[in-house]
Amino acid sequence: MPADKVTFRNDTGSDVAILVFYGATDGLCVDKPRRRNITMQPGAKDDFDFGPDLICYCYQPAVSGPPLENCGHQQARPGDLVVLI
Repeated sequence: MPADKVTFRNDTGSDVAILVFYGATDGLCVDKPRRRNITMQPGAKDDFDFGPDLICYCYQPAVSGPPLENCGHQQARPGDLVVLI
């Protein structure tokens, strides 16, 4: 996996919607200036470049739509592999 990207792998049995907060070195997750919605199919694995800083993300089944801004946040750094289960 590339050291400058975060890799997400969907190990669930359904499509997953991921909301990523990124673009600032400090501050709360909801204070990060950029947002990105990603949908991944079951078994999919992909690398995403969000810049050099810590990201925050949350996910839920895609049938429910994208996660809300106030979802429970998890964190990842460039080079991490995030396995969604």
